Amino acid sequence: MNVYFTASTQSLKLLSSAYINILKILKNNNCKNLNSYIEKRIQSKQEKIKVHSRVENNIYTKSLKLINKSALLIAEITYPSITVGRQIEFAIQKNIPVLCLSDVKKNAYISPSIFDTEIYLQTFRSYDVKTLQIILNTYLINFIKPKIRFNFFVTREIENFLNWLSLKKGMRKSSIIRELIEKDMKNHPGFFKSR
Repeated sequence: MNVYFTASTQSLKLLSSAYINILKILKNNNCKNLNSYIEKRIQSKQEKIKVHSRVENNIYTKSLKLINKSALLIAEITYPSITVGRQIEFAIQKNIPVLCLSDVKKNAYISPSIFDTEIYLQTFRSYDVKTLQIILNTYLINFIKPKIRFNFFVTREIENFLNWLSLKKGMRKSSIIRELIEKDMKNHPGFFKSR
C-alpha cells in the first residue's frame, strides 16, 4: 500500500528517532512511503551531510502528486509546519484519509482534547516512545481491512440521536455505528470461536 509520510523537517533534530520509527513500522506493515524527501533529510542528518538550503524547485508540487497516488497520508504534527498543514488539507480535499500523530510529551501547540478523536477523514492520535508502534500497527491493520458498504433504514429518533452524537464526538455517523458494533462484538466471544 502506498503511504505518504510527512513531518516538519525543521523539527528533525528533536524528532528524528520518532520519524525513523514511523518509517520502520510502515515498512514492517508492507507500506511504501512515497515521500523520499523526508527519508533523504533523515539520512543526511545521520551521516552529517550538509543539505544545501536550495531545495528542488517543484518539491511542493511533486509532493501533491505523490499524495494523490497514496491510499493514506500520515503526518507527524508535534511541531507546527505550514507545509504539513497544506499537505493534510490537500489529502482531505482528495478524500485521502489522514492519520495525525503527535508526541504527547513534546506537544505544546495542539489542544490535548483533539487527540484520540476522528473527524471526517482525519484521525488524531497522541503517542509516546512505548505506544507509537501499537498505535500505528492498529491503525494500519484496521485501515487495510476491506470495508463493505451496508445500508439500512432507521427511525427518525435514531437519526436524530446519530446526528447529535456525530456533532458531539466530531465523528461521522458511520464511524459511530461501526464503533458501537465493534464494542458489542467484544461482548460475544462465541462469535469469534465460531469463525
